[in-house]
Amino acid sequence: WDAFEDKIVGLTGTAKATNSVPLFRGQTNAHWPLKTTLERYSTTRYSVRRYNDSLLRIQPSLASSGSQWQELEADLPENFTPHHPPPNYAFMCHVRERGFPSPLLDWSESPYIALYFAYRHAVLEGEVVIHVCQGETHDGDTNIGSTPEPLLTVHGGHFMRQCRYTLAVKKINSEWFYCPQEAALARKSDSNRGYTLRITMPGYLKFDVMKRLHNLDINAYSLYGTEQSLMEKLAFTEIQLYNEAMMNT
Repeated sequence: WDAFEDKIVGLTGTAKATNSVPLFRGQTNAHWPLKTTLERYSTTRYSVRRYNDSLLRIQPSLASSGSQWQELEADLPENFTPHHPPPNYAFMCHVRERGFPSPLLDWSESPYIALYFAYRHAVLEGEVVIHVCQGETHDGDTNIGSTPEPLLTVHGGHFMRQCRYTLAVKKINSEWFYCPQEAALARKSDSNRGYTLRITMPGYLKFDVMKRLHNLDINAYSLYGTEQSLMEKLAFTEIQLYNEAMMNT
């Protein structure tokens, strides 16, 4: 824990010097690649335009179930660049949160929230990983960067988890396509920005880490606010902490 915090303090200092905000992503298995939900769901490469067409097609179904949205943008803006959010970005965040495959990769501005997601379902015999993304990068003709936050409230959890998203696009024959992010993020740019660090930690620290995060009020309920997440929090306080107390006696 102390080594993790020392690393974070160092990264924060570097971020201030380079005027970049580090983003953190926790994963339960240190061997899992950095993949979006769209990459995990489909091997088809989607252009920005084609994915936007999918959003347009699913919007009426959401409207019929009571989810109200203003009219979506039908066309890709002529001045679209990788440094601006894609069309219908707020709607993209909304459907991603509810399970629709997305080219957005989610991160948190909080290293402790990332640590929670790394250890939430950790295996004691394995290793977890916290990825740290700093700034933007340009890898050949692949552009990757964090998207600005929408001014409207997309969903409560978006703010509770201090969410930010990254996306990667590549221009192929004058058409913008979403593409994998891991390779581009792994490359260190000349400006010492736009790359990821990997912080690995042993799974057997799970209970100690989760207990410290619980004391910081970082738990399923504070991050999701649902009844199901409340049960997860109560299970930890009533069963896990009780088990520790019994073991100590």
